[in-house]
Amino acid sequence: MTRPNVLFIMCDQLKATALSVYGNRVCVTPSLERLARQGVTVENAITPHPLCVPARTAIMASRYPHQIGTRRNETLMPARVTHAFSVWKSAGYTTGLIGKNHCFDRPEDLDLMDVRGELWHRGLQGDAPLKGMEWTRPVEDVRAAEVVRADMPRQSPRISYAVTDFPEEDYGTSVITAQTEKYLEDQAAAADNGGDRPPPLCAVGLVPGPARAVRGGAALRQYVPSRVGGPATES
Repeated sequence: MTRPNVLFIMCDQLKATALSVYGNRVCVTPSLERLARQGVTVENAITPHPLCVPARTAIMASRYPHQIGTRRNETLMPARVTHAFSVWKSAGYTTGLIGKNHCFDRPEDLDLMDVRGELWHRGLQGDAPLKGMEWTRPVEDVRAAEVVRADMPRQSPRISYAVTDFPEEDYGTSVITAQTEKYLEDQAAAADNGGDRPPPLCAVGLVPGPARAVRGGAALRQYVPSRVGGPATES
């Protein structure tokens, strides 16, 4: 039996009701709608914890945070816990994690990932290590775009935003998307060329991009024009 490919997408700080799949009438997400039509849409799923690490470890281990001792953001996946990557790897999959990790830090867990590139809220981590492939965008450009995000002025205790002129392709969400697409394309090309690699698997942690000015064009096409106001598109 042919084993299925697996694409796991996790978005940070995203309510279900922000998606058109779950009834949002402003932001249109046709690709996610297509995935929903072709697969299974869960309508009554509840996160077991409101913090990042507990929620991520719970879904990766299929266990409650209190069962594996990950109740805080400072306590990542413990040793000797069976999780998705260990199951996938033991089944012979090629594995990749691209984007925000915030779940695994033990060498034995990181070794289970054939491709790993971490890009978090504040940009690339450390010296921007990337295992198994090259970055699709120049590292120095990605770092420059994230500088503003790391020190955005606050308009209130809960709201901060800034306007920049950096290209959208250099921001975290775009980089993660392009990197993931490249990984999947490389795996497909290897199979098409007669390679014997197992089906690709990619676990992706998407992070929210920084606030920026919207000047029309592609940035506005994800919204229904009659339901949301915005600047006029460029002629």
